[in-house]
Amino acid sequence: MKHLLAGAIAILIVAVGFLTIPSTAQAQGAMVASLFWFEQPNQSAALLDLESGAMDIYMFQLRTAADIAAAKANPNLYTIDTGGSYNDIYVNPVPVNQSLPGAAGKFNPFEKQPVREALHYLINREFITRQVALGQFPMYTMQERASAEYARDAAFYADVERRYAFNPSLARDMIFDALEADPAYSFVNGQWMAGGNPVVLGFVIRTEDIRRNIGDYIAGQLEEYGFSVNRIYRTGGGAFAIVYNGPADTGAWQLYTEGWAATAIVAWEDGDPYFFYAGGVGDSVNIHYGCQAQPLSPNATFCDAATRLFESRYTDLVERKALYRTAVDGSMKDAVRVFVTNGATFAISNRVTGLVYDLSGGPWAFLTPRTARFATAGGDMKIGQRIQFLSPWSPWKGFSWLYDGLQANAFTENALWPNPHTGLYMPIRAAFDVTTAGPTGTLPVPTTALVWNPATLGFMPVSAGTTATSRVLYTWTFGKWHDNSTFDMDDVLYDYALMYRRANATAGDVYAEDDQAASSGVQLLTRLIKGIEVVSPTQMAVYFDYWHIDPSTIAAAGMTGGQYTVGPIIPWTAAELSLSTVLNNGPCSVDEVTAEVLGKVALDLTKGDCLTAMDANIAGLVAARHRPPGFDATTLPDAEVDAEWRALWAFRNTTGHWMASNGPFILSNVDVAAVQTTMTRWADYPIPASTYDSLLVPRVPEVAFGTAPTVLIVRPATLPRRPPRPGGAPYADFPTPGPSVAPPPGQ
Repeated sequence: MKHLLAGAIAILIVAVGFLTIPSTAQAQGAMVASLFWFEQPNQSAALLDLESGAMDIYMFQLRTAADIAAAKANPNLYTIDTGGSYNDIYVNPVPVNQSLPGAAGKFNPFEKQPVREALHYLINREFITRQVALGQFPMYTMQERASAEYARDAAFYADVERRYAFNPSLARDMIFDALEADPAYSFVNGQWMAGGNPVVLGFVIRTEDIRRNIGDYIAGQLEEYGFSVNRIYRTGGGAFAIVYNGPADTGAWQLYTEGWAATAIVAWEDGDPYFFYAGGVGDSVNIHYGCQAQPLSPNATFCDAATRLFESRYTDLVERKALYRTAVDGSMKDAVRVFVTNGATFAISNRVTGLVYDLSGGPWAFLTPRTARFATAGGDMKIGQRIQFLSPWSPWKGFSWLYDGLQANAFTENALWPNPHTGLYMPIRAAFDVTTAGPTGTLPVPTTALVWNPATLGFMPVSAGTTATSRVLYTWTFGKWHDNSTFDMDDVLYDYALMYRRANATAGDVYAEDDQAASSGVQLLTRLIKGIEVVSPTQMAVYFDYWHIDPSTIAAAGMTGGQYTVGPIIPWTAAELSLSTVLNNGPCSVDEVTAEVLGKVALDLTKGDCLTAMDANIAGLVAARHRPPGFDATTLPDAEVDAEWRALWAFRNTTGHWMASNGPFILSNVDVAAVQTTMTRWADYPIPASTYDSLLVPRVPEVAFGTAPTVLIVRPATLPRRPPRPGGAPYADFPTPGPSVAPPPGQ
């Protein structure tokens, strides 16, 4: 799961034997009584806060060698090292539209593919990790060296790294060949010129961490090649306004020191090529550039491979490997993103005696807030972050900024999520049973299943004879929302209905207001789904045309959600109220880029102008006894509708916001002025707090081999092997796909 550092997946096993696990716990939801989140932008000061007791966990990775050394040497702290923080250069491939205000006379040499690709050879990653960003590791492709994808094809990735190793003379040749072929450019007295003026590269460089050092190094390299560089130093909000939300075709920027957080290890990263290089991020560059019929796109071979991986359109591991190789090769040549380094070190007070962390994301893990504990059950845990409240807080395209998403982990919920040690999806609120006829067969879809009718904005029975590739039966653990209304199958049905309303270009009412209201994964699901069937009050079967090697990935693909969530995270009342500020040309938009383009406000249920707009609309919806499209008094009786609207309004009066969710903590206070939030443990959360204690200490797999037989040339041989056993539940046995083969003859 990727978030912008400001937001990829890694595996790095680290020892946590120093954690002491308490013997007692609170009954439900979480181990501590409350969470207090606050800003601490200074990492050195954060280490002092951790030691003094002003802070218990620092959610920002330490970025200087001095701070890392100080934390590791401090007996009152412990550290967690992971590979799940990526630093890359985001390269703007969009030509400057010189007819736009302020764009006249500006040029973007990175609109030329060879100039972008030359950056690989211009950047000395090994030097950066030794001299510029100590503690980091070189990263060449979208997959870092400890990731599952890298491990599946290590020889290939090593060859890619060899082919794209630092080569300044090749970089110079590629840049000069590309620009000298364009009469608009000339090289005069050691300086690139265009339109009679020096070519000035707008380089947005983040100032809060080692990305400043990396950016300055790369800027210096570019100046050596004859470019003038305008170093645009910005912190997170200022950088986002230029790069992600501002127009990409005005020449305002050409390069950005981007960062990504791999908050969860994922075993099968089929979506990475599409996400990073085919327009899956959905920012302002992707209005112009991507594989979804934008005016500009990577080459067709790459787009085909990236799209087929994203949609899991392959038949076996061999074909998947070939597609991934094609996608990686294409991404390196396209070079819209040039990865540079990865690595993260986190500091935690010894007062925290245990927590579940992710092998990629460390304490960025979804399960960390609910499993962190002190020696004695309860207590108030203080969590420091470098920055807060940058991205909007909403269910569908919100929480895009890492440090907002980390807070969402505590008070929202996911139906299922990657296991923090294996990367295979596991149940959180929905257990799953997968039946598939894939990759080439089909299953019958019963006529009792429902399909969306865009003409009526409601469900209708599927046609007789309908088939699907896979069926997933989800068994939900329901309960209550934080506003004490009932969380049940109606909310799940509503989430699937809203999926179509957000993604359907033909008749989606939300789509008509904001065509970016659904993530690429939700858009894909609307194209694949063949029917949904309510089997019981707690069970729903989803039929869709999707297959994957891993059944848990099929289960994840069949679930609705937002950009960074899986399943419903607010009641239908809160969703309808928030969307009332979007529909009918309201003041808000679901997507941040849409809001910027239309001059509106990005939807936020906790603060700002959209909160005010929701306050203004609530009375009318209550008086009208409003129901969502497609739902009537049969599915939502009057008494139930009235009670649920009253519950939501009472929640607003108690907490000051509309973000009633379903996680183990309630968002009890949002202090915008102080940039702080308070969350209190929710006693009615239905899952015991100790549920994930088996994940407190990662287990290191071991593979035992028997005695090696005598091996004769060109004769088959078998080496006996016992299954890998990481030491017991919850993952005593797991598959190791991929054959072990002898090298070809003569090698």
